[in-house]
Amino acid sequence: MARRKKTRPVSADTERTLVLLCGLPDPIAGVVERHLDVQTRKPLGGNRVPTIETLALVAPEWLSYPSERVREFVKRVADSVYRKRATSQDRFRPRRLLLMYVPAPSAPALLEEFGFAPLPISVHSEHQDWRKDGVRACELFLAQLREVLSFPKPIAELRHAIEASGGRGAPALPPRNFVLKPRPFIEKLRELRADLSGLSRLEAAVQTVRHGRKGIRVPVDARKRVFPSDLSGHGLPRESPSCPRRELERLYRFGFPLRDGFHHDVARQDGADFRDEPFECSERGEVTVCGTHANVYPDDYVRAPDVK
Repeated sequence: MARRKKTRPVSADTERTLVLLCGLPDPIAGVVERHLDVQTRKPLGGNRVPTIETLALVAPEWLSYPSERVREFVKRVADSVYRKRATSQDRFRPRRLLLMYVPAPSAPALLEEFGFAPLPISVHSEHQDWRKDGVRACELFLAQLREVLSFPKPIAELRHAIEASGGRGAPALPPRNFVLKPRPFIEKLRELRADLSGLSRLEAAVQTVRHGRKGIRVPVDARKRVFPSDLSGHGLPRESPSCPRRELERLYRFGFPLRDGFHHDVARQDGADFRDEPFECSERGEVTVCGTHANVYPDDYVRAPDVK
């Protein structure tokens, strides 16, 4: 009997980080990009030197994220990631996806357009002169980038819950199909996105039960459905996501990588088959499933042998 080949969550290029710079006007955006390219060739957050790539969303004015420009930028990011992962057996897929943005009244819309794919880093300072000085802006962005890549405790805990655990942690659950009451799970994820130190609160809201032959603890939702993460490496969907946000959400959760084809094998806690079980599919909307289980992907795409 042939031994199953072990799968890796991402490529061997483990230090490649894609940094998204949002909200900087010209010419400051260009200055920051060039400065980060030079400075990040030095060790950042440890002794290893990550490869930093940047993409910038240039704002027409301060404190402004025009919706059309944001959507175009999300598509540009998704195209960049997918183009690189299609080259040389995924070698160039970024290992980290960081969204560094300037706070603004329209910033929540920016975060919603990206979903839960990037790690959001709000860049701010008590001294406002950096907004007019490219050098000071570079120093501020570089200082916060160094801090993030040194993996302080909240970010290290997120990394463990998503990347190191193979997606078993609560933050990797599908936002709309894991049902919590009285507040939807997606609201809990939004709270975590706004406050990265809130992982313990999210985990406390998610109950677990022992499941399967090995009795591994897995999440269970309010509808008594268990959500074991699939670790076999099968299940890569044939269907391509219809929007850039979903493309990114299938590859990353809070900036950390998910294995290609990662999904949850959702089933009833009592082991009975689904009979017209309701799900919310990101592609087809409200659907019902019959059978033993359903594959639910990080972008809430639902696949099952009998889905209507």
